[in-house]
Amino acid sequence: MTSPVTFPEAALEAIAKGEIGVIRPRDYQGNLERPRPGVWAGKTKASNPDNCIISTLPLYSVMAHSPLRNARTKSIYYEVRIKQTNRREVSLAMGFGAQPYPTFRLPGWHRGNLAVHGDDGSKYINDRWGGKDFTQPFKAGETLGIGMTFTARNLDAPPSYDSAPAQTMSTNPIDIEVFFTRDGRKESSWNLHEEGDAEEDLPVTGLEGFNDLYAMVGTFANVEFEIVFNQGEWMYHP
Repeated sequence: MTSPVTFPEAALEAIAKGEIGVIRPRDYQGNLERPRPGVWAGKTKASNPDNCIISTLPLYSVMAHSPLRNARTKSIYYEVRIKQTNRREVSLAMGFGAQPYPTFRLPGWHRGNLAVHGDDGSKYINDRWGGKDFTQPFKAGETLGIGMTFTARNLDAPPSYDSAPAQTMSTNPIDIEVFFTRDGRKESSWNLHEEGDAEEDLPVTGLEGFNDLYAMVGTFANVEFEIVFNQGEWMYHP
């Protein structure tokens, strides 16, 4: 996976403002345009194959955002609005991942990548075999959000059994919560390392805070949506 990059100040300012572009996959069939800063609108055709739209800049930059470098917790987040006119099944997935990632595959299926898929509500972490039950399928008219929070861990502190769900046996110095929102309300979350400890998932290498992480939105078949990086337009208020 690509090593962390030192981004210029202008790029970091764009990330902070949500003025982020996207890369249109080569095989993407449909429209994808920016109606206003920080928002991308898409409408795909029924013949649209599996693909992955990737942000041009990472939402998490190791050099700028790592809690090991600046001693501050860092959260990243974006939303996807499903148009009211969308068909019943929402053929869209949303997540985060390290580069490089194949743009002809849905997010969550390969290393250094996680996603929640809208057709069945399953979560995928480096998993191409069906994912795990997580939430309800996405619906037309809904606004969905996905985020990650990175916090430095005190590896010398004894376990706190009163907060067992947040505890893991991981020795990774960064604790990572992945959270999901629906229509502006936090609905579900999971601890990245707790999942691996408890259920023997595939390795989460690339997602542990040591690689730049990009927003990744997958589409297949026909779907109408907006990707919202601009915090001023989010339904969820962190």
